[in-house]
Amino acid sequence: MHTPAAPDERLYEEFLRWQSLGAKAKATAALRAFLDSFPDFAAKAKWTNANLEKLHTNRHARIRHELFEEVIFPVLISRIEAGDPEAMFQLARHDQNLFGATHLWKQMEYVSPRELLQRAHEAAPHEDRYRKALLQDLVGAFNYLDHEWPLAILVDAREPDVWDTLSELISKARILDMEGAMADRLAEFEDRVRQYRARISAKNDNS
Repeated sequence: MHTPAAPDERLYEEFLRWQSLGAKAKATAALRAFLDSFPDFAAKAKWTNANLEKLHTNRHARIRHELFEEVIFPVLISRIEAGDPEAMFQLARHDQNLFGATHLWKQMEYVSPRELLQRAHEAAPHEDRYRKALLQDLVGAFNYLDHEWPLAILVDAREPDVWDTLSELISKARILDMEGAMADRLAEFEDRVRQYRARISAKNDNS
């Protein structure tokens, strides 16, 4: 029986060993040899399937950039183009790699991680991982917007649709929060938005 061609895993283990020892030059050389050992795209896809969930990330939450650019990204983007929600989810999870490689992100026309998660959720609405990841993304955005409270909500109040947009995002988050785990937080954020909007309106009326 024919055995499919595969990369030289020993080189990857060598890369991990040198990396753990802090030998940067030797780690880079081993990784380069490993990447050059991939015989074809099918081998990259198979390796991605087997390893993506357990790949080491650095303190910036990034996979080693050569590995991401030459193996992971091409596999995921090809699957996204075929409408695969899991690939959308996985690429959104590795958004720090995208932000650090704008030439790759440009290939996607700068689609945001939230948009990827939204597409994944729409394609597979019963998949809890996608729903919860999208909810987490929204709550993370809310946490940023009100992290200076009570000083302000960090939005441009001059934008005509800003309040409607926030209301829609809060409503979306409530729908995604099927367990009600974020109900109190969403209510708190909504109340802060209401207070801040009233404050801005009063200021404009008195100016």
